[in-house]
Amino acid sequence: MPMLTVPEQRSRFWANSSRSLFWQSFSSSECIVYPPHVHSEFNVVICLAGSVEVGQWGGTEVAEAGEALIGNALIPHQSVYRTDHGRCEAVSLTVEAALFHRAVSHLFRRSLEAGSGAVFLGKASSPQILSIAHSVRSELNAGTPVDGRLFEMFAWQLLDLLPRQWPGRSVHSVRPERGQAYLPRWQFVKTHELMLASSKADFRVEGIARQLGVSPSRFHRLFRGATGESPAQYFMMLTLGTALERLRSSDSQIKQISYDLGFNTPSHFCSVFRKHFGVSPMDFRENCQASPAASS
Repeated sequence: MPMLTVPEQRSRFWANSSRSLFWQSFSSSECIVYPPHVHSEFNVVICLAGSVEVGQWGGTEVAEAGEALIGNALIPHQSVYRTDHGRCEAVSLTVEAALFHRAVSHLFRRSLEAGSGAVFLGKASSPQILSIAHSVRSELNAGTPVDGRLFEMFAWQLLDLLPRQWPGRSVHSVRPERGQAYLPRWQFVKTHELMLASSKADFRVEGIARQLGVSPSRFHRLFRGATGESPAQYFMMLTLGTALERLRSSDSQIKQISYDLGFNTPSHFCSVFRKHFGVSPMDFRENCQASPAASS
């Protein structure tokens, strides 16, 4: 499968032919927030710079450079990739749930019961895990044709290490609800990044679905299953999040912000902003400037 890239090169992906294994290399100079979502795979995230925060199952775990944590299959979670000294970098391995269970079942005294699953909390670190992450990042970012056998070898090495490195008390057997279809994690990440790179005027569900290689109707259904929002609602949430950051951290005129985000008129932007946040953009900016945090 060819390498997949997105605008600004935040992420690069590799997948095996069955799409049961996905490697991702992530790098950003900005804090990236993924709102609550669900996917049917397990995702092992290894932080290389900055920090990665995952909230799931009623708790929050933060991995700093050299540490790994897991986004669990079929468990709603949200993620924040925070920068440190201007950069956040991470490598992740996304694994089909059945394959992941088979690979780590020896972590338990007996194999998981049929129909059951596991939730992996806590985090782990080891020189071997970090070495694998650096090797994967180098291969994905090299810009040369990738060797699938090498990436599969890295994946099996990591899956072999995890059960021995993971704190056993942080693994819980569960029976998560099934039946809902979700957008695969790599497609969710790519969609998120494509939306961040789009203005309101550029955003088209059909265009994103085409880049993912799925029909618009299927994309819409799976995306709503994963996030609880339609693609258009989710995109507007991201757009308004960008507006909040611009209002908080820049002195750009509100009119300019509205045009930069793709609104046809400043009045439309102000109306949508007030509907979502209960205040006007001007009032929000003034409140930020008046707060102790803004003036310190």
